[in-house]
Amino acid sequence: MAEQACGVIIADENEQSRAEFKQCIQKTKYTVVAEVTNCDDLIAAYEKKRPELVVMCIALSGHRDRKGEGGQQGLARLLKLQPKPRVVIAHGLDTQYLVVSALKSGAIASVRKPFKPDKTLEALAKGEISRGGAAAVQRGGMRLRKSFMVRFKKASEGFFKFMREAIAD
Repeated sequence: MAEQACGVIIADENEQSRAEFKQCIQKTKYTVVAEVTNCDDLIAAYEKKRPELVVMCIALSGHRDRKGEGGQQGLARLLKLQPKPRVVIAHGLDTQYLVVSALKSGAIASVRKPFKPDKTLEALAKGEISRGGAAAVQRGGMRLRKSFMVRFKKASEGFFKFMREAIAD
């Protein structure tokens, strides 16, 4: 069964960060449907495109034409929209302290910049699993546990076979 494409809006003022993000998701099911540089444009793009996920820098400026309001206030505005967006927070070391409050406010996951493919895809997967609510999270967890148990069983069988052969010698 082919994986369904998943639209993503990337909201970051830094052009290099947006390019790194796009490079991380190349050849995956994720597609950037819009790139924005402030919260006003993010909200407009979300209302127009309705993507599955939003990746938002926590330090994003709030307005395109005036100072004031930052990423946390923009996140609050975004989370008031219906249907409620699934937001992954992007942050640097200097804004790491803001992530906890963003997650408490309703963001699904976080990813640290500069973007690394494995961590970025993991955060997007967390955001996507949340789409189905608690049942989807439970199913996702069961798939992970089953996969782990199969790998553990294969590894332990190999270990015990090795030990039996070593003892027999």
